[in-house]
Amino acid sequence: MADDPPLELARRPGRPAASPDTGAGTPEPNFHPERYTHAPEREDAAAHVGRVLTPALSLLVAIPASFLPAPWRHRLHLDRTALGPGTVLGCLIVSVAAVLLGAHFYQAFLDDMAAERLATLRQLAEAGAEKGQLSYGPMMVVGLQSYLEFLVTPAGLGCVYLFGESLVRGAAVAGGFRLPTLPLWLLELARAGVAAVLARHRLGALVPDELTRGPGGVLWKIATCRERGWNRETTLSYQDRFYQVTQMEDRGAGPRRFLYTVRQSPPELVIRHFVGYAPDALLPLHRRDAGR
Repeated sequence: MADDPPLELARRPGRPAASPDTGAGTPEPNFHPERYTHAPEREDAAAHVGRVLTPALSLLVAIPASFLPAPWRHRLHLDRTALGPGTVLGCLIVSVAAVLLGAHFYQAFLDDMAAERLATLRQLAEAGAEKGQLSYGPMMVVGLQSYLEFLVTPAGLGCVYLFGESLVRGAAVAGGFRLPTLPLWLLELARAGVAAVLARHRLGALVPDELTRGPGGVLWKIATCRERGWNRETTLSYQDRFYQVTQMEDRGAGPRRFLYTVRQSPPELVIRHFVGYAPDALLPLHRRDAGR
């Protein structure tokens, strides 16, 4: 009996077996905190993905936004650095689409006129056979005539317009201009004209802004006759100084009912919406010149 192995204690399912060593009887914890800590390599990978995705998403948003007029784009608070590449990509997409659509509509145009053109070409071939020589010049003229006739159709004019506008807008990017598409620009022009007429009847005539200055001649308040659309992200440039808009108040009456409070911009401020300010900017050109 002395050589018999020691008996094991019976245990229930799910309970740890008893350890023969009383000093090591404490079970190991099932929770491992080190599994939930943020490893430096994970944080670096997430930062790298963010650095790649942020410009890519800004570029994707800038492509359709490049077709909008400037007042509409300002309301979206877009990344201005992505607007130039977005305009170029948008123009490239429209140009390729115009070429593909033009080829499709031109082929459909030729199919509709195939019988007429084939009859003309057959007459030319028969006339050349009677003379004993076949001239390709008249046939080329017929082909050129078909192409010119397609260009004056609605489909042809639309494709030419899309391609031409894309070239103009893409070339303007090199000069620092961000031109919208013509239909939306005309729509914004009409909207601004209607808004100006309504505002003239509701807010009164256009008058120069009234400025209030603080110590040292620093601009403090701007009382203006129209709402300017400025916000806290707007930076004004006036008399070689930069000002940040901090507050707007609609006083409800008076020739200058809108009151903007500004402060001198700190050097570390990031400029998002820049405006070259002038107190008579709302006046027509002939009234500005008369006031000088």
